[in-house]
Amino acid sequence: MCLVCNNSSDQVFEILSEIGHQNENTTVVNNKRKKSNTASVKAGARYLYNHNNLKYVGYIVGLNTFEILEELKAFIEYYKPIIEFNQREMANQKIRQTYYQSLFCVSKSLKKINLETTLRLVDSKR
Repeated sequence: MCLVCNNSSDQVFEILSEIGHQNENTTVVNNKRKKSNTASVKAGARYLYNHNNLKYVGYIVGLNTFEILEELKAFIEYYKPIIEFNQREMANQKIRQTYYQSLFCVSKSLKKINLETTLRLVDSKR
């Protein structure tokens, strides 16, 4: 996991660094200057792809710490269906993936999985 601190003025970098120290598979990237969310996601993805052999990179962008923590909890609980969903999505694109194209938003994936599940339940009740 790669946590990106986007030059936050509060103690976000310190909190993320503490999380990184407690989890051996976690890296923290600190943007020295404030960047857009897209640029921050790309910075984290670039770091991960340069240091690991990865097929997929999910990202979480939140407005506040609570939202980000809720997304992390949901990802931890549902990571297998999220990865399977994104594998199907990428296979359906039928183009060779660049590493930026293999990025996926965790919250959007969760919403789509919930929608698919809801639609299946509705269909099964017919």
